[in-house]
Amino acid sequence: MVDIRHEQATDASSIRQLLDEAFPGEPVGRLVDDLRDEGDLLLSLVAERDARVIGQIGFSPVAIAPCSVRAVQLSPLAVDRAERRQGAGGALVRAGIERCRDLGIDAILVLGDPAYYRRFGFDPALAAGLRSRWSGPHLMGLELS
Repeated sequence: MVDIRHEQATDASSIRQLLDEAFPGEPVGRLVDDLRDEGDLLLSLVAERDARVIGQIGFSPVAIAPCSVRAVQLSPLAVDRAERRQGAGGALVRAGIERCRDLGIDAILVLGDPAYYRRFGFDPALAAGLRSRWSGPHLMGLELS
């Protein structure tokens, strides 16, 4: 069974190792460390099995000008290679969406695989009006309010 909980300070090194392994050659682990250090990691959840961190999801504030919508970006989502396709990623996304609702977030943006994120309600049409260098079918939104 997988338990989902808020990140704790003692999880930082496990999260960094997980992200470095999940995104080889990319500075995702360092980026999350920087977001955490600067107070810009609004929400970070971990998936834990047998007292071991096997997954992480992060949410950071994002401005959608000129709107006053309270929005976050889902990034990153990572699951240990040996634990993939066993439900940990989906559990993290569902828990993250619920926690964002509890925090009064209006919308979540994600840049990812439409086939994966659509099952949680993310839709490229909800982000179609945004001007971004990442515009296209992989940029999706989810309205929470």
